[in-house]
Amino acid sequence: MRGHTICRRRRPIVQSSVFHRLPGSALRARVLIVEGVNAGRETSSAYGGYTLADLERGTMTLLFSTSGYEDVRRTVEVRADATLDVGLEPGPGRGSCCRG
Repeated sequence: MRGHTICRRRRPIVQSSVFHRLPGSALRARVLIVEGVNAGRETSSAYGGYTLADLERGTMTLLFSTSGYEDVRRTVEVRADATLDVGLEPGPGRGSCCRG
C-alpha cells in the first residue's frame, strides 16, 4: 500500500516596509490589522520592515502608525504572499493605534 502525502497550503504573508514619504527613509512603526480577517493581529517594524505571517486569506484593513506621523489605513485582499510598502507623512498623528 502506498503512503499518501497530505499537502497543506502555506498561509500567506504580508511584508515590506514603512517609510517617511518624502525622503524615503525607514520608520519604526506599528502595523495593526483593524478590520476583516485576522483582525487584532499586529507587529512592529524596528527598522521599517515588517512581516505578518500565517494569515487567513481574505480582505483586511491594516493601520500603520507611529508618533509624529499621520496614521495610514490600507485595505487589501490577501490571497497569496503580498508586498505592501507604505509611506507616512509628518503630521499631528501620535500613533493613535497605540493608544488605549
